[in-house]
Amino acid sequence: KALPTGGADSLPDRILPLFGLVFLLLGLYAAGGYALWDRLRRRHSRYLLTNRRALIVTDLPLAGRRLKSCPIGPDTVLERTETPPGTIWFSHEHRRRAQGSTRGPIGFERIPDAREVFGRMRAIQRGEI
Repeated sequence: KALPTGGADSLPDRILPLFGLVFLLLGLYAAGGYALWDRLRRRHSRYLLTNRRALIVTDLPLAGRRLKSCPIGPDTVLERTETPPGTIWFSHEHRRRAQGSTRGPIGFERIPDAREVFGRMRAIQRGEI
């Protein structure tokens, strides 16, 4: 008597391709997908500057809306890249990774008016705004 083989509709036959999909996505990310993800993240981010805080609102599909709020004070370390479009770094956050955590910068990334925004942030630090 022959043993049943399960066929294409068996549970293992439906789940096994999903494992392959996970490895495919990880491989694509490692091969340069991080640049596409970074661009998508920036496209769905809005930057706001008040007289006390720098705000970053990110609304990614499937990931939802997130708000990062960082105070801007006299002791806040500000860094600006010179290459256009400029980036202004003003804080750090700890990001969890598989091998532990890393410290990553927070800032207004690749903005066309970085020099002007940086000047306003310096004015906020001096209490002029």
